[in-house]
Formats: sequence, C-alpha cells, structure tokens
Amino acid sequence: MRRALPVLAVVLISCSSDSTGLPPLGGGGTNFQYSFADPVGDTLPPPANVFQRALDVASVRVGLTSDSIFVKFEFTSAISRWSERALNSIDGFVDFDFDNNSATGYPAATEEFGDVNADMGVESYFSLRDDGLGHMGRRDGDVLDWRMVPVEFQDRSFTIRFARADVAETDGKFRISAMIGGTDRLITDLVPGAGHHRVGAQ
Repeated sequence: MRRALPVLAVVLISCSSDSTGLPPLGGGGTNFQYSFADPVGDTLPPPANVFQRALDVASVRVGLTSDSIFVKFEFTSAISRWSERALNSIDGFVDFDFDNNSATGYPAATEEFGDVNADMGVESYFSLRDDGLGHMGRRDGDVLDWRMVPVEFQDRSFTIRFARADVAETDGKFRISAMIGGTDRLITDLVPGAGHHRVGAQ
C-alpha cells in the first residue's frame, strides 16, 4: 500500500527538504483565493479512551501565488500537533490530484481508509504526522522519499506551503480531499464527506 510508512522515524530517515526562498506561512499576508466550508458536526464518534473528541474540520482555504500553494485547514476546536501525542492531536492525510484525472495516480485516503470515493487520482499527498520541528512529509507519485514541507500551527488550524514547481502544478486547477483523524489515524472527518474540492474553474 502506498501509505504503508506510518511512523515518524521513516519520514525523518528518508526525506529531503522543499525549495527554499518561498513566502512565509499563515499570517504573512497570505491571500487565500479559495474557501471551502465543511459541515460542522459531520464526524464519526471518537473511540473511547483514545482521543478527546472527534476532530472536526470547519473549512479548507487554498491560496496560490506565482510560485507557491498554501492550504489551511480550520477546525471547530483546538488541535495539537501529532508529535505532541495529545488527546487532540491530528493525524491523517491530505491528497492532491494535480492533473485532474481520476484514472491516474493513487486512490484517495478517503477511499483507501474510509471506503468513500473522492473521484481523484492522487499525484501527491501529505502525512499529517509532523516531525516536531515545523514540517510535515509529502510524497509525490512513485517516489519513495518523503519531502519535508513547512507547516504552521495555530490554536484551531494548520497551514502547509509548498512550491508549485515541485509538484508540476502550472494552471491553478486541481482537486483536494483529506482524511482527518486522531491518534493512529482513526478517522473522525472526511473532507469533503464525498468527492473532492476543486480549486480553480474546471
């Protein structure tokens, strides 16, 4: 399975860094041109004694600059980094279909873990398991190495940023979906609940 590298140690051992010189994350004047609401309360119940509550995404925001893609996930309540192993730590995957072709690439995590068809062929995906140093891992296509990508956490959100050139994205049109869970990727929210969000006019 493409996601059979679940532990942080693998991410740290086999990785490279994303391009440098990109704009700052989050509050550095980022303009999010696209915003997608996710229904509040559309979550699965958290397993007993595993994590505090069902982690619930309220919205996804996407910003494009000439060289970067910013993606911000906003939650209904406070979250913690996976590396903190807290009761509200996030886990899961964010998937991208950059060629807008569901017949190419991998199945989305919503399908692989939740049996929900996202109508995507995934070229790149992020693991929400951070390294504790301000990065998450991204894998592209059939490349086995993880690339460490900057992530910024706020009380109820996290923002990732990566270079458009690194994922061969040129037209500002792509599909995105996510599987959000707590500790050990126990699913609590699929984003969206079915299908995918579309960035750009398609």
